[in-house]
Amino acid sequence: MELISIGILVVIGTVILALLWYYIARQVYKYVYWESYSQHKMEQRIQAAKREQWLQAQELAKAANNAQKQQQDSKLVALTYMPNNTAATAWWLKIVQITGWRGFGFLLSVLDLPLFTNHEQHLRIQSMKYAIKHFLKRDGVAVQAFVRTFMHMHELFTATYQHANGTKTEEPLQNLPVTYPFWFVAGYPHIFAWFVNQRTQLNSVVYQKYGDPIPQNYLVEGQLIAPVLRNIIDLYNSENQKV
Repeated sequence: MELISIGILVVIGTVILALLWYYIARQVYKYVYWESYSQHKMEQRIQAAKREQWLQAQELAKAANNAQKQQQDSKLVALTYMPNNTAATAWWLKIVQITGWRGFGFLLSVLDLPLFTNHEQHLRIQSMKYAIKHFLKRDGVAVQAFVRTFMHMHELFTATYQHANGTKTEEPLQNLPVTYPFWFVAGYPHIFAWFVNQRTQLNSVVYQKYGDPIPQNYLVEGQLIAPVLRNIIDLYNSENQKV
């Protein structure tokens, strides 16, 4: 019995001694070869950052593919715009829903510091800054109206979807079609709804000019380019002046 106890103590002591020597050797290595050790650690961090970026890119690609598949399976054919239909959701809760934990990155994007923020989010902010200068400010879009539509977008639109099997369903607008920039929908919700509805009418000017589907030369990465959006706004104004 005593031999067993002594054996156990010897094993425990050997393990502790081995760990101690490992710790001492590691500290000596870091002290003597600090430069190479630091470089090795830096390379590890770089590789980890690259892997994180790759994983994020994969997630974005997966989300884009899912959105594209969803659009292929169900097509937005009509919209009902209800400007007075907004729930009394607390403004701070809506902001949290929109920005989430990336709110700080949102601020950095506005300040033109893309190094510290999400690349996709930075592009969205740059697009928004362009829209403010060349569209919203020029057309006199009220800031309060833009924010209200942006924060309550799903409550203001009822969408009619036509599915692959031919059936149609009506439901709140859950996902914006990638064709339309978010700032266009928030800044010009009445024009957005008008354009979507006119595209399904074969004798309409919208259908004759833009067709269904929209010609590829009007799109960049699946989204309507700025000159086309300006033409749509001008077309809406001219068509409504005729009434």
